[in-house]
Amino acid sequence: MVIAHFVNNDGGVGSVVVNLSDSQIKSGNKVFVFTADINAKFVKKLNKSIIVKEVSVSKYPMLLGNHIRREYRKLKKAFPYEKIVIHAHNILTIGVLSVLKDIPLVCTIHGLSTFPTSKKTLRSVIQLYAITKVIQKIYNCSGKIVGVSKQTSEYYSVRAKCPINTIYNGGRITGIEREKNDVFTIVHVGDISMSKGWKIEFDSFCDLKKKFPDKEIRFLCAGRYGDISESDIKTWIHNENLSEKDFQYLGIVSDVQNNILKYADVMLLLSVSEGLPMSIVEAMEMGIPVITTSVGGIPEVIKDGYNGYLIDRNESILCDKLLYILKHMDELKNMSINAKVKFQTQFCVDIMTEKYMNLYEEVCRKHE
Repeated sequence: MVIAHFVNNDGGVGSVVVNLSDSQIKSGNKVFVFTADINAKFVKKLNKSIIVKEVSVSKYPMLLGNHIRREYRKLKKAFPYEKIVIHAHNILTIGVLSVLKDIPLVCTIHGLSTFPTSKKTLRSVIQLYAITKVIQKIYNCSGKIVGVSKQTSEYYSVRAKCPINTIYNGGRITGIEREKNDVFTIVHVGDISMSKGWKIEFDSFCDLKKKFPDKEIRFLCAGRYGDISESDIKTWIHNENLSEKDFQYLGIVSDVQNNILKYADVMLLLSVSEGLPMSIVEAMEMGIPVITTSVGGIPEVIKDGYNGYLIDRNESILCDKLLYILKHMDELKNMSINAKVKFQTQFCVDIMTEKYMNLYEEVCRKHE
């Protein structure tokens, strides 16, 4: 089978494409990745056997997308006797005005365009309308739509009035072992921003050190700067009199599991909204419990008290939960075991790949 992934995003979406395409190429498929940014971080992680092509993006991507029809015709000409499937990652790669007739198409929606409780704006209303129209067009042209969580699938299924499949993002089994030491290490992986809860996490960490002065505790974080700047962080570190052994910002790391997660006792992610974060999936693979918010698809990954904790975005609540963990480390060990089990049974790349390949076959049959 010839599989062509269209992706505009880096970050978590890029990681999903890397894991999925790598698994597909190893199973003997021909795999292409079409991207608007040939220099994106995820491109460097792709299997060398995968053919990467840069595609131009219209000035109005929501309308015109990534010219999927044009690229499909080229693939059809190059591989006339092969099954060909186009796998678009997010609606923006397709566009409202695209012609999808006769194209075997699967589109994955990696999260909600707008958080459901957010205040409606003209932009958000137009965006939701456009997304709904594209979903309906895919369905009417015998394509398949996928949400990365039940929450995402149900949200758009109700609005577009058509069925949407759910396939969870899958992570690789790395076999990376966590380093064991006496320093209790808290990590944050993701944008350094208010919406990801970074400042709440930092303040809770500082409070924790004051309440538990006899325990060595450190906070490591990795990710790109958002609405929190480097100068902000330096000011707060200075005000709290923190040393490098207490706090480290590692920047944008190329291998999250090797460069930060292997040091973690617990991961924090207090986001306002999410789809299904790959950072949580990668943490689970290594047996790292996660303290996070009950938003998006996260409650489908983290079960409160089983493989992590679901809490409100509140500094004192987070601090109390970290204090509890420090006093009940045996519970943390049990949650670590549970995290690995949940990953292996629901969130590994092999499960994700099998479900997508079955969906591809179904789409191809409808276009024979």
